[in-house]
Amino acid sequence: MQLIMRKLICLVLTITIGIAAFAQQEHLTFKNIPISGPSSSFIEKMKQAGFEVVSELENGLVMEGTFVGLSDCKILVGITPKTKTVWKVIAQLPSKSSWYSVKNQYFEFKEKYTDKYGKPNDEFEFFSKPYYEGDGYELQAVKNDKGYYTTYWKSDLGIIVVSIAATSSSEGWVQLGYEDANGVEIRRQEESTIIDDDI
Repeated sequence: MQLIMRKLICLVLTITIGIAAFAQQEHLTFKNIPISGPSSSFIEKMKQAGFEVVSELENGLVMEGTFVGLSDCKILVGITPKTKTVWKVIAQLPSKSSWYSVKNQYFEFKEKYTDKYGKPNDEFEFFSKPYYEGDGYELQAVKNDKGYYTTYWKSDLGIIVVSIAATSSSEGWVQLGYEDANGVEIRRQEESTIIDDDI
Protein backbone atom coordinates (compact mmCIF):
# COMPACT_ATOMS: atom_id res chain seq x y z
CA MET A 1 0.00 0.00 0.00
CA GLN A 2 2.82 2.39 0.90
CA LEU A 3 4.57 1.57 -2.39
CA ILE A 4 1.41 2.41 -4.34
CA MET A 5 1.03 5.69 -2.43
CA ARG A 6 4.67 6.62 -3.15
CA LYS A 7 4.21 5.88 -6.84
CA LEU A 8 1.00 7.93 -6.89
CA ILE A 9 2.71 10.87 -5.16
CA CYS A 10 5.63 10.65 -7.62
CA LEU A 11 3.21 10.61 -10.56
CA VAL A 12 1.31 13.63 -9.22
CA LEU A 13 4.58 15.53 -8.65
CA THR A 14 5.81 14.66 -12.15
CA ILE A 15 2.56 15.90 -13.71
CA THR A 16 2.57 19.07 -11.58
CA ILE A 17 6.20 19.85 -12.47
CA GLY A 18 5.42 19.19 -16.13
CA ILE A 19 2.43 21.52 -16.07
CA ALA A 20 4.46 24.22 -14.28
CA ALA A 21 7.29 23.90 -16.81
CA PHE A 22 4.79 24.13 -19.67
CA ALA A 23 3.12 27.17 -18.10
CA GLN A 24 6.51 28.90 -17.78
CA GLN A 25 7.14 28.40 -21.49
CA GLU A 26 3.91 30.09 -22.59
CA HIS A 27 4.12 33.45 -24.34
CA LEU A 28 1.79 35.88 -26.01
CA THR A 29 1.39 35.07 -29.69
CA PHE A 30 1.02 37.10 -32.85
CA LYS A 31 -0.58 35.25 -35.79
CA ASN A 32 -0.16 32.13 -33.63
CA ILE A 33 3.61 32.77 -33.50
CA PRO A 34 5.02 32.97 -29.94
CA ILE A 35 6.53 36.38 -29.16
CA SER A 36 9.74 34.91 -27.82
CA GLY A 37 13.17 33.59 -28.70
CA PRO A 38 15.71 34.83 -31.23
CA SER A 39 14.49 37.54 -33.59
CA SER A 40 15.83 35.60 -36.59
CA SER A 41 13.53 32.67 -35.80
CA PHE A 42 10.50 34.92 -35.21
CA ILE A 43 11.12 36.86 -38.43
CA GLU A 44 11.43 33.64 -40.44
CA LYS A 45 8.07 32.45 -39.10
CA MET A 46 6.54 35.84 -39.91
CA LYS A 47 7.85 35.57 -43.48
CA GLN A 48 6.27 32.14 -43.76
CA ALA A 49 3.00 33.77 -42.62
CA GLY A 50 3.23 36.21 -45.55
CA PHE A 51 5.00 39.23 -44.03
CA GLU A 52 8.07 40.93 -45.46
CA VAL A 53 10.76 43.08 -43.86
CA VAL A 54 10.64 46.66 -45.16
CA SER A 55 13.09 48.44 -42.83
CA GLU A 56 15.35 47.92 -39.84
CA LEU A 57 15.42 49.99 -36.66
CA GLU A 58 18.02 50.29 -33.90
CA ASN A 59 16.29 47.70 -31.69
CA GLY A 60 13.71 46.26 -34.03
CA LEU A 61 12.38 46.19 -37.54
CA VAL A 62 9.28 46.93 -39.59
CA MET A 63 7.41 44.32 -41.58
CA GLU A 64 4.34 44.61 -43.81
CA GLY A 65 1.52 42.22 -44.57
CA THR A 66 -2.07 41.29 -43.90
CA PHE A 67 -3.39 41.22 -40.33
CA VAL A 68 -6.98 40.96 -39.02
CA GLY A 69 -8.11 40.78 -42.64
CA LEU A 70 -6.52 44.12 -43.56
CA SER A 71 -3.69 44.35 -46.09
CA ASP A 72 -0.86 46.89 -45.90
CA CYS A 73 -0.52 46.65 -42.12
CA LYS A 74 2.83 47.71 -40.68
CA ILE A 75 4.18 45.35 -38.03
CA LEU A 76 6.82 46.76 -35.66
CA VAL A 77 8.88 44.04 -33.98
CA GLY A 78 10.72 45.04 -30.79
CA ILE A 79 14.05 43.28 -30.17
CA THR A 80 16.20 43.36 -27.03
CA PRO A 81 19.60 45.08 -27.39
CA LYS A 82 21.93 42.24 -26.38
CA THR A 83 20.42 38.81 -27.03
CA LYS A 84 18.18 40.04 -29.89
CA THR A 85 15.14 38.43 -28.27
CA VAL A 86 11.69 39.39 -29.57
CA TRP A 87 9.71 41.06 -26.77
CA LYS A 88 7.03 43.21 -28.42
CA VAL A 89 4.93 43.37 -31.57
CA ILE A 90 2.80 46.34 -32.66
CA ALA A 91 0.44 46.09 -35.62
CA GLN A 92 -0.37 49.45 -37.18
CA LEU A 93 -3.59 49.14 -39.16
CA PRO A 94 -3.88 51.17 -42.40
CA SER A 95 -4.16 54.89 -41.69
CA LYS A 96 -7.34 56.90 -42.05
CA SER A 97 -7.84 60.61 -42.67
CA SER A 98 -10.97 61.01 -40.57
CA TRP A 99 -11.00 61.07 -36.76
CA TYR A 100 -14.40 59.41 -36.68
CA SER A 101 -13.23 56.60 -38.98
CA VAL A 102 -10.24 55.94 -36.69
CA LYS A 103 -12.39 56.20 -33.56
CA ASN A 104 -15.02 53.80 -34.94
CA GLN A 105 -12.32 51.27 -35.84
CA TYR A 106 -10.80 51.63 -32.37
CA PHE A 107 -14.13 50.79 -30.70
CA GLU A 108 -14.69 47.95 -33.17
CA PHE A 109 -11.40 46.28 -32.16
CA LYS A 110 -11.90 47.13 -28.50
CA GLU A 111 -15.16 45.18 -28.63
CA LYS A 112 -13.55 42.26 -30.49
CA TYR A 113 -10.68 42.07 -28.02
CA THR A 114 -13.07 42.33 -25.08
CA ASP A 115 -14.99 39.36 -26.47
CA LYS A 116 -11.71 37.45 -26.74
CA TYR A 117 -9.82 38.55 -23.59
CA GLY A 118 -12.60 39.67 -21.26
CA LYS A 119 -13.09 42.98 -19.49
CA PRO A 120 -10.13 45.36 -19.95
CA ASN A 121 -7.88 46.10 -16.98
CA ASP A 122 -7.64 49.79 -17.93
CA GLU A 123 -9.03 52.18 -20.51
CA PHE A 124 -8.40 55.87 -21.20
CA GLU A 125 -10.57 57.80 -23.65
CA PHE A 126 -10.39 61.57 -23.27
CA PHE A 127 -8.92 64.85 -24.52
CA SER A 128 -6.94 67.45 -22.57
CA LYS A 129 -7.22 71.23 -22.99
CA PRO A 130 -7.21 73.01 -25.32
CA TYR A 131 -8.49 70.07 -27.39
CA TYR A 132 -11.95 68.52 -27.26
CA GLU A 133 -13.94 66.10 -29.38
CA GLY A 134 -15.65 67.93 -32.21
CA ASP A 135 -13.02 70.67 -32.59
CA GLY A 136 -11.67 69.12 -35.80
CA TYR A 137 -8.20 68.65 -34.28
CA GLU A 138 -8.70 65.30 -32.56
CA LEU A 139 -5.88 63.56 -34.44
CA GLN A 140 -3.56 66.48 -33.76
CA ALA A 141 -4.45 66.14 -30.08
CA VAL A 142 -3.47 62.45 -30.18
CA LYS A 143 -0.19 63.36 -31.91
CA ASN A 144 0.53 65.96 -29.21
CA ASP A 145 -0.28 63.56 -26.34
CA LYS A 146 -3.41 65.54 -25.53
CA GLY A 147 -5.82 62.90 -26.79
CA TYR A 148 -5.82 59.40 -25.29
CA TYR A 149 -7.68 56.41 -26.63
CA THR A 150 -6.04 53.30 -25.17
CA THR A 151 -7.36 50.05 -23.70
CA TYR A 152 -5.22 47.44 -21.88
CA TRP A 153 -5.62 43.76 -21.11
CA LYS A 154 -3.09 42.33 -18.65
CA SER A 155 -2.31 38.70 -17.86
CA ASP A 156 0.59 36.58 -16.62
CA LEU A 157 1.65 36.24 -20.26
CA GLY A 158 1.91 39.98 -20.89
CA ILE A 159 -0.05 43.03 -21.99
CA ILE A 160 -2.28 43.55 -25.03
CA VAL A 161 -3.17 47.10 -26.06
CA VAL A 162 -5.64 48.65 -28.49
CA SER A 163 -4.92 52.34 -29.08
CA ILE A 164 -5.10 55.25 -31.50
CA ALA A 165 -1.93 56.90 -32.85
CA ALA A 166 -1.47 59.87 -35.17
CA THR A 167 1.24 61.81 -36.98
CA SER A 168 -0.79 64.89 -37.91
CA SER A 169 -4.29 66.37 -37.84
CA SER A 170 -5.08 64.46 -41.05
CA GLU A 171 -3.66 60.97 -40.49
CA GLY A 172 -4.30 58.47 -37.71
CA TRP A 173 -4.55 54.73 -37.21
CA VAL A 174 -5.43 52.01 -34.75
CA GLN A 175 -2.56 50.09 -33.15
CA LEU A 176 -2.77 46.57 -31.71
CA GLY A 177 0.16 45.93 -29.38
CA TYR A 178 1.44 42.76 -27.72
CA GLU A 179 4.15 42.84 -25.00
CA ASP A 180 5.33 39.43 -23.81
CA ALA A 181 5.96 39.40 -20.03
CA ASN A 182 9.13 37.28 -20.23
CA GLY A 183 10.46 39.36 -23.11
CA VAL A 184 9.80 42.60 -21.22
CA GLU A 185 11.83 41.26 -18.28
CA ILE A 186 14.70 40.20 -20.57
CA ARG A 187 14.70 43.68 -22.14
CA ARG A 188 14.68 45.35 -18.72
CA GLN A 189 17.65 43.28 -17.53
CA GLU A 190 19.64 43.88 -20.72
CA GLU A 191 19.03 47.65 -20.70
CA SER A 192 19.93 47.79 -17.00
CA THR A 193 23.20 45.99 -17.75
CA ILE A 194 23.99 48.40 -20.59
CA ILE A 195 23.42 51.39 -18.29
CA ASP A 196 25.65 49.81 -15.63
CA ASP A 197 28.36 49.20 -18.25
CA ASP A 198 28.24 52.85 -19.34
CA ILE A 199 28.56 54.29 -15.81
